[in-house]
Amino acid sequence: MHPSLYHVPSDFKPNGIATGSYSTYAYDTYNRRVFANGLNNFGQLGVEVDSVDTERLAKPREIQYLSANSIVDIAAGEHHAIFVDDNGNVLVAGMSTIDYGFTY
Repeated sequence: MHPSLYHVPSDFKPNGIATGSYSTYAYDTYNRRVFANGLNNFGQLGVEVDSVDTERLAKPREIQYLSANSIVDIAAGEHHAIFVDDNGNVLVAGMSTIDYGFTY
């Protein structure tokens, strides 16, 4: 098996990546863009789960909420992710013992 191309727009030049057990994130801190794909059943990709189409993202998609928040670092686990913005704020998404997903 050979690695395959992560299909994102040609103007997206990631300088950081993160992976969870079932998810992938690529981010560009210079142009403030975040793309993600994979399992999203608990909102761990930063996309509100509102339909079957958002429970799993088969192809990379720009995550508008994260791109708007100038993400500079990402760490991810099995059903959650943690994002740090350029102001040092920590955002969490996904399963937790209290709640899951962003506060929109």
